[in-house]
Amino acid sequence: CDGLVDESKPRPGDLVFIIDISGSMSDEWLAIHQGLDRWLLTLQQTNWRVAVVILPASPGESILVAHDFTSPELARLYIQTLTPSGGADEYTNDALYGLATSALGPNRNWPLWRFNVPRRAVLFTDEYGQTRGAVHEGLVRDTLRAANIDTLIFTQDYVAASWDEIPLYPEWLVFLPTCYPSLSPDCDGRTVAQALAGFVGESCDE
Repeated sequence: CDGLVDESKPRPGDLVFIIDISGSMSDEWLAIHQGLDRWLLTLQQTNWRVAVVILPASPGESILVAHDFTSPELARLYIQTLTPSGGADEYTNDALYGLATSALGPNRNWPLWRFNVPRRAVLFTDEYGQTRGAVHEGLVRDTLRAANIDTLIFTQDYVAASWDEIPLYPEWLVFLPTCYPSLSPDCDGRTVAQALAGFVGESCDE
């Protein structure tokens, strides 16, 4: 599969990207950027909506819903403007938990999910699960499942143990390629695009 969408099946769905844009993500950013750009282009003729949540790049910043549910193309154009920089605590657990609770009860601070459509969340981070309070991974997992949100996590192998209980299936935990100081073949984004196509279910393999 080349990561393309089968446009003959334009079923609706809601998809949220949670993206860590701290400086430590610079080594992985090429693969993420290329993969998202490649895949979102193929999603344009479907009925999926896409939202983008940004994890803070500087200490003291709040989790930011940078782009509410919109078309895949507008989300793609927004993601093109992002650049990893700075450093902070990336409250990944809080972001996933906030998304899940907003699906169980609408919250104006989070994207407004639709009913009766597939719900998907995709996290990109190279950090362990972090929280301001007591939002542990088990609570995140249970709340996501109660809200019927399937979750795909792109991360590094050295923090994978922090995330392995959240995705429903092992293949929904994907290791990101490191693209600097030298490029690998995966830095063209193909691995990211293929994982997204299979996860969302709009894959050319179906």
